[in-house]
Amino acid sequence: MNGEEETLVLRSKLSPKEIEDYVNSLKAAAVHWYNTHNPLNNSDLTNKESLWLDRLNRIGIIYFRPLVTASFLSNEIDSRQRLKLFKAIERFIFITFRLSRAFSTYRNSEFYRAARQLRHNELTIDGIIESLEYRMSYCFKTPENSKDVFFDYTYFQKFIEKKFKNGGGFYNWNGWNFLYEYEMDKVFQRGSAKIDWKLFVKGEKDRVSIEHIYPQTPDNKCWKLNFKGFKKSELNYFQGTLGNLLPLSQSINSSLQNDCFNDKKNPRYNERKEKIRQGYLDGSHSEIEVAAYDDWNPETILDRGHKLIEFLEKRWDLKFENNKAKAELLFLDFMLPETEDEKVLDIEKD
Repeated sequence: MNGEEETLVLRSKLSPKEIEDYVNSLKAAAVHWYNTHNPLNNSDLTNKESLWLDRLNRIGIIYFRPLVTASFLSNEIDSRQRLKLFKAIERFIFITFRLSRAFSTYRNSEFYRAARQLRHNELTIDGIIESLEYRMSYCFKTPENSKDVFFDYTYFQKFIEKKFKNGGGFYNWNGWNFLYEYEMDKVFQRGSAKIDWKLFVKGEKDRVSIEHIYPQTPDNKCWKLNFKGFKKSELNYFQGTLGNLLPLSQSINSSLQNDCFNDKKNPRYNERKEKIRQGYLDGSHSEIEVAAYDDWNPETILDRGHKLIEFLEKRWDLKFENNKAKAELLFLDFMLPETEDEKVLDIEKD
């Protein structure tokens, strides 16, 4: 030894080219990550990509953002494939989490891993969609002697039943994007968006964005006449069922919610001729559709509930077994006519 100090030299195992590629990949990922958060009016996205990313954000994208971002990072994945993935993810979220009430962490590690595999071309879009379908297979059932596959609404029905016991029913469901999607479907058909999503979900104390058409406090004579002869528990179901809830294009004074149906259909003015309530006739597309009914009673509530369930079937590609199943989910099966077997049971009870 000559007294000189030894010097430790650290050499990178990565070449400059590898480091450069890594940094560039981070830059690319950051851009796409940003785009998933801000899809509207985004020139980096196609119109359909923007539409479906917006839908994913509205429904609550939960742990799928890394997977969605990864779909933009491979040159082997085109826009058509990405759209297939976005639609499959949105359907999975709605059916599994919003309807069938799975825990928010259900299969999260599997699809985090899928994001890495997709990024490294170790997994295909079709393979991921197949996994999504398999992981929500428990949400469906096939009756004996049948080849049809129907949605098993047992989990959702039990969940909503608890909400009815607390006095809210569907009003306290966290699937409000459903009514918004129904409204947006009308917008695509007729144009002119009348409800702003950001305002629709904004929780202000003085704001009413979802209205009970048949009110929670039905003191007016018109409501008592239209719902005469029903039990108190049945009135609770009419108030909180899906068909009785209406998204409004403008907030209203809560004191006006008890108005009769004909009064709700038309604008209301005070003594100074100032509009204090916008009528259904000049409101959202959903409001205009409701205003087409001559009156609001148990039959119309059931009818509109069926329309909403039919939209749900079409929009998220699922099917209910029959009208009885739909009425049960709406908690209005007591409105259906008795079958001969049920009549016999009633006679035997008497």
